[in-house]
Amino acid sequence: MKIKIRAILWDKDGTLLDGFAEWIRRDRELVGILAGEQAPVPLSPRHLEDLDRDTLTALGVSNGKVLPTGLLAHGTEEALLLALREVLASRMAVEAPAPFIQHARRVLKRLLEAEGPVKPKPTPAAAEALAFFSTRRLLQGLATSDRLPHARSEFEALGWTKYFSYWGCGDTVDKPKPDPWQGLDFCRQNALAPDEIAEIALVIGGWYL
Repeated sequence: MKIKIRAILWDKDGTLLDGFAEWIRRDRELVGILAGEQAPVPLSPRHLEDLDRDTLTALGVSNGKVLPTGLLAHGTEEALLLALREVLASRMAVEAPAPFIQHARRVLKRLLEAEGPVKPKPTPAAAEALAFFSTRRLLQGLATSDRLPHARSEFEALGWTKYFSYWGCGDTVDKPKPDPWQGLDFCRQNALAPDEIAEIALVIGGWYL
């Protein structure tokens, strides 16, 4: 029996946008700031180098490449921050998980605000794919761990907001990725059956449905 696809649910970072390099830079800077706040004495250059290496490992980055099974590729913001907390906790006293996450999010928000507009870099064929599905009158939604204001600002810079009728972001959903809640919510809001949507996300080297 053939299934008619009526909607597309997109992943963002690594699928539509080549944003991993920016997030690696931000997370490394975040850890450096938090370490400076928490460490009883300034860390030596060697300790800072070790901290940076372990930060990359926690993110799921090896030899400059994002691992497809790593937290950066598939983890939630909360999972990423908890992993970074463990990196710091192995070296110094840190806050309990809940207050640490709250504080880290405030610092990250300040970093994003200080950056100002950053021109996002689309992945190859992303714009063509969005336009193609739009001309076929398929609904398109977004499922991302990123926060809504930042995700919208990136897509506005590219003229892509017109394609999306659903924004499932880390600060707008009940259960963030990798939980399937966003896909089911997309279905509920658009009167779709789960087998009527195609979810497109990243694998290293291409997309998968």
